[in-house]
Amino acid sequence: MRLRSSSEGTGRDRDSFRIGLALHDMVQRMVTARERAARDENLHPTDFGCLGFLYRAGRPVSPKEIIAFMGLTSGSATALLDRLEKAGYVHRIPNPDDRRSVLVTLDEERAAVALERYREIAETYREATDRLGDEQIAVIADFLEQMSALAKKAGEGKA
Repeated sequence: MRLRSSSEGTGRDRDSFRIGLALHDMVQRMVTARERAARDENLHPTDFGCLGFLYRAGRPVSPKEIIAFMGLTSGSATALLDRLEKAGYVHRIPNPDDRRSVLVTLDEERAAVALERYREIAETYREATDRLGDEQIAVIADFLEQMSALAKKAGEGKA
């Protein structure tokens, strides 16, 4: 199958091509920025991503939530949490709703420097939406959620 170039087809085709290129470029640059920030803080990118997830969650989360969000196996999640706990960034606490399980809580004071880097990256992304209205933001959010669902299906071989 031949891919169309950005100069072929209708205006809609060109704009769809531009969207695809922009999404690809954005994802690559986000990954690079997070990898650089992680490296600067002597963290593995997965560790940095987990700290960001816990920060955004704003509450203790289960290891299963971390696994689901980050796409990890239970073994790699255990290793991740062991590293972060050893460094003092997170603590495992008993789950008050289920005595057999634990929750993971973020130590924001210990992770302050890494979290500041995370917030700096997030702020640069927010700058792109500052000039947009609520309806435009909602349309973009819907589009990205649909693209994410389609990408998930494709990754599971259901496309």
